[in-house]
Amino acid sequence: MIRDLTEDAVLPNAKRLAPARAAFIAEAGLAKKRFWSMGRIAFAGTAGLAAAAIVVVAAAKAPAPTPAPAPPLALAPTERPLRLASQVLDEAADAALRQKTVVPRPDQFLYLSQRGAGGKVVYEGWFSIDGKHDGLAIRSDEGETVLEACRPGKKTIEGDDCKPDAHYLPDFPTDPKKLLKQIEKDANQDTEEARTNAIAKDLWYYAEQFWLTPKQRAAVYRAAATVPGLKVIEGVTDPAGRKGTGVAWTYGAQAMWIFDPETNVFLGSQTTTTDVALVDAVRDR
Repeated sequence: MIRDLTEDAVLPNAKRLAPARAAFIAEAGLAKKRFWSMGRIAFAGTAGLAAAAIVVVAAAKAPAPTPAPAPPLALAPTERPLRLASQVLDEAADAALRQKTVVPRPDQFLYLSQRGAGGKVVYEGWFSIDGKHDGLAIRSDEGETVLEACRPGKKTIEGDDCKPDAHYLPDFPTDPKKLLKQIEKDANQDTEEARTNAIAKDLWYYAEQFWLTPKQRAAVYRAAATVPGLKVIEGVTDPAGRKGTGVAWTYGAQAMWIFDPETNVFLGSQTTTTDVALVDAVRDR
């Protein structure tokens, strides 16, 4: 049986998340050894604008004309007025709340597709909504792997009784403060940089590999908005060539969420685009 979570319940701990998280970050092209050690966003600053001075030379026997005001300089895409990461993530949360609520059936699957440069599919995954049905992962460099569901009597690698790995949690917190509090329980790193990496990557994991209602997704983004060290990089480009706004942190390697600058919808990372859907069977797309 799936253990229902209440808003005060503990989310899947670091031990349970580690295998899926490691596979997920590998698909994003990040360094597992340092980056996935369980949470910071480096900022690429905008170029400064040089002020132009106008020098007027007086002509002989004639007064110097009054110089016309210099036209305003246009900002390049990376030079738009700077926003805080909290602003970008709050706008993403607002965009999530505008989406229709869809509650999946227990026998359905979350389909995740990631594409790299040139639109090449680098990863596809079918994750059981209730954790009781076998799923499938296809990696472009490793082939297919069956994601075996938890069944009575099945043990984990450590010898413990398995628990269904559900990818829809009806009682997943919709309060960002409660969500962050639960995730922080596993973020016991020694440095603030490592702590940011731990929290941010777990929030990213939930945002990509779980079916979330609009309120749940908004809570993920608003929780991320309070994480210290996240910074905005404007004018970034995803592998599909789409311009976006990046929210990034660095811990051995840089990780970045990219959002559509107009709709504030999540597009993917700097190495992969991400699409998710609810499907009825493995291999449905």
